[in-house]
Amino acid sequence: MGEHGSAADALAYFRSGYNCAQSVLLAHEHISGLAPAGAARLMSGFGGGVGKSGGLCGALVVVVALIGLSHGREKAEQMDRQEKTYEYVRRAMDEFEKRFGSTDCRTLLGGDILAPGVKQMARDKICPELLEFCCQLAVLYACEEDGNS
Repeated sequence: MGEHGSAADALAYFRSGYNCAQSVLLAHEHISGLAPAGAARLMSGFGGGVGKSGGLCGALVVVVALIGLSHGREKAEQMDRQEKTYEYVRRAMDEFEKRFGSTDCRTLLGGDILAPGVKQMARDKICPELLEFCCQLAVLYACEEDGNS
């Protein structure tokens, strides 16, 4: 697809049928290092707020994972890296919640994704903006240099 991590790529994946989490991760394979097939399988259960449960937004789950891949610790004693990861995750989650009023899929969609019409309405009207913002967060926090990467 296009430029690494672009919202346009995430939206193209989403419109082709991938869920929100798959779409954001596929658009950021340059950070994850995962092959597209593996990335798609890995995020298969995160759509609809994790398994269509209405929990944490799947696109936001990917932002958290990408921050961890970029800044997280590899060894138990690397507490500075762990704390930096927590800081970036908190900032990303706070920005998302400030912009959209919640991090919870059910609240973001205004109803249960399993209810008639909610999934299509979400795919058409709500999720594209969430995906775009999550791509911005991923670039901001997962690509930010912290001196430890």
